Amino acid sequence: MTGSCAMIRAMDPENGTLLPLPAAEKSFGGFSALEVSTDGQRFSILSDRGRFVEGRLLRDRTGALRGVHYDKAVWPGGDLTRRHRLDSEGLADLPDGRIALSTENRGLYMMDPDTFALTRLPSPPDEATLRANRKYEALAAGPDGTLYTMPEKPSRAEGTLAPLWAFDGKGWRAVRQIPLSDHYLLAGADVGPDGALYVLERSWLLTFRSRVRRFDLRHPEQPGTVVWKTDAYPLHNFEGLAVWQAPEGLRMTLVSDNNFLPELGQSLLEVALPAPGA
Repeated sequence: MTGSCAMIRAMDPENGTLLPLPAAEKSFGGFSALEVSTDGQRFSILSDRGRFVEGRLLRDRTGALRGVHYDKAVWPGGDLTRRHRLDSEGLADLPDGRIALSTENRGLYMMDPDTFALTRLPSPPDEATLRANRKYEALAAGPDGTLYTMPEKPSRAEGTLAPLWAFDGKGWRAVRQIPLSDHYLLAGADVGPDGALYVLERSWLLTFRSRVRRFDLRHPEQPGTVVWKTDAYPLHNFEGLAVWQAPEGLRMTLVSDNNFLPELGQSLLEVALPAPGA
């Protein structure tokens, strides 16, 4: 698939700009992870069945999101991924051009950006203690290429503290713990242009709620700060986020997972974020 284009009139509620994503193919759905280029013009998304899609974000003169253009859709790893699915949930672009993927049941992988071949990465030390469908939901890459991941829900031994793991290409080390509260579970992560870790969480209590917290990676003893929270999209299960620098300040783009159900929304949402310290 290449060259598929969609221009949809975006809605502009008080809580961001919501853009429904068209399904160019039957396999388009369950989008769980997102990356956006530093200039906000290109994107890549990953479904929870392993489908990887690249394209362009179409904007008006003010920079507001107005549509998407799909350029490419592939199955990383080829037919093996398509047949067996990856349960993929996390996506991270590394500075050297490689792309990392995390999954809930099959560990972590590095993907070649040219061939889309997959290479298995070692898993964090807590993998054996995690439940099958609660593993590495969130993935992010720092400017030095360090990978960060965390489980959707920690092991029973960890309780309400989810470990944040960092991978330097040789091994994993625990960076800090992310405290969970108010029925939220971890859904996505990104390292912003300010060097902070942004963590997306979602809660399901008859309807969906979402929030994003900012963590200073230089000071693991400091608690996170809630920078965005909403219950304005009760049928949108936001699972992936990307934080980037727009001319007017930090901007966050999120993608929702419809679980291949027509009653759930599959959309991009863009929100302006407060500056660090604001």
